[in-house]
Amino acid sequence: MLEKIINYIIYLKRQHNLDITIHDANFFLQPHMNKLIDYNIHSNPYCLCVKSEKTMWDKCIHRQYKIYEKCKDGPFYGMCYAGVCEYVVPILAEDKIIGFVSVSGYRSDDEAALSRVKKISKELCLSKNVFIDIYQKHLKKKEFDLDFIICVIEPMCAMIANFYLSQRTLYENLNMADYDAKYIYSHALVYIRLNYSEKITLHDISRACYCSESYLSRVFKKHSGMNMNAYINMVRVDAAKKLLCNTSLKINEIASRCGFSDSNYFTNVFTKATGSSPITFRKAQQTAD
Repeated sequence: MLEKIINYIIYLKRQHNLDITIHDANFFLQPHMNKLIDYNIHSNPYCLCVKSEKTMWDKCIHRQYKIYEKCKDGPFYGMCYAGVCEYVVPILAEDKIIGFVSVSGYRSDDEAALSRVKKISKELCLSKNVFIDIYQKHLKKKEFDLDFIICVIEPMCAMIANFYLSQRTLYENLNMADYDAKYIYSHALVYIRLNYSEKITLHDISRACYCSESYLSRVFKKHSGMNMNAYINMVRVDAAKKLLCNTSLKINEIASRCGFSDSNYFTNVFTKATGSSPITFRKAQQTAD
């Protein structure tokens, strides 16, 4: 079922260019986050730029609770604190809201949206005009009405609800040691994605996962095939690629926003991972465009 959900998301992206994320209130998707991580976080360049500042990411996570409250009234189209517009469709199982699907990445050119963008640029200490340019360049104008979105998203919501119900039964009979290991691994993935822009250590992550450092290291290696530091650097390099391609930020600024305290170390890690330096990578992408 999980593969069908992912394939449907990919299909909607190809057919209608929909940027879809899934958010679960009961954390039933957490043990499967290694497969769903790309569909749990808004990854358009504007959102990545906003959330490169941890306080902004914390604000985004906190405000999801308001979305759950609004979901009680059914699907809707709204705007987040950073001016990004999205369609939201609740996921229902046995008449209970267990999560929601977001179709995001849209902009509004009205004054209310631009006012939010200007406010965020000030909080991030970025040029207002540059930030507005990123907003307008990398977010799309509203293309669909809400009825169309409901029509194409509700089948996926039904699949997710069925997956939730099947997993709920499965977990009742699951070896808790296996479940705990998967949960800890998934929680570590989410923690890293939320905090990669900060200095994070194995100690920090193990505390967040309520387990020992040695146990977390074994679980993470078993499920990911790599050690913790290698994964953290991979996430940081992926974030840096997007900032290099979609912003005019300087290399040292990108290094800092992606969690590297030293720009030389960032360059070494980036070059080792991609085969080219950050400057060469940016030039190659600009030439390709």
